[in-house]
Amino acid sequence: MELKWETETERNTDYFVIERNTGDGFVSIGTVPAGFITNTKSYYNFSDANINWQSASILNYRLKIIDKDGAFSYSAIVSISVNDRSSIVSVFPNPVSVVKQMLALVLPQMD
Repeated sequence: MELKWETETERNTDYFVIERNTGDGFVSIGTVPAGFITNTKSYYNFSDANINWQSASILNYRLKIIDKDGAFSYSAIVSISVNDRSSIVSVFPNPVSVVKQMLALVLPQMD
């Protein structure tokens, strides 16, 4: 599962923590460094290589945005429903967006 997001601007942003929840609470699955200070859009991505090992039928993702001073905030939660029998993935809510950040899911190509 490819997770992509963008920021309109950044002020003192240090890094992003990607978190996944399969029903037992959010856990960190990786980090991506931020651009620190930008006045233009920045684009980021992260690949969740362990999605096939998850037994939950609904996966929730969010970003924890960490600033240089240690302050943090969270993005909106993006949920996907995985149907094991047909490999169909549904994303909700739709549209998926936040005022300052957008977290989108890019689904693997299906045969």
